[in-house]
Amino acid sequence: MNVRMKIQTRLDTLETQLKAGEHLRSAEGVIAVLTTIASVSRFWRVMTDEERDFVNAAKVAVEDQLPWRKVH
Repeated sequence: MNVRMKIQTRLDTLETQLKAGEHLRSAEGVIAVLTTIASVSRFWRVMTDEERDFVNAAKVAVEDQLPWRKVH
């Protein structure tokens, strides 16, 4: 699996976790989301600005215990 595919797979996983509200349910859910954030952040240097913005928004959602919603 190439780097772009790894990044996309991990971002998809993160989005699924956030939409499901895993970061709001339990300490285990928070840990799972933070683990996914850490795994994709390994590729920070090769991520696009949009991907970095997404990860940063995910961090805010976890830290501030905010529900995830798509902004138009």
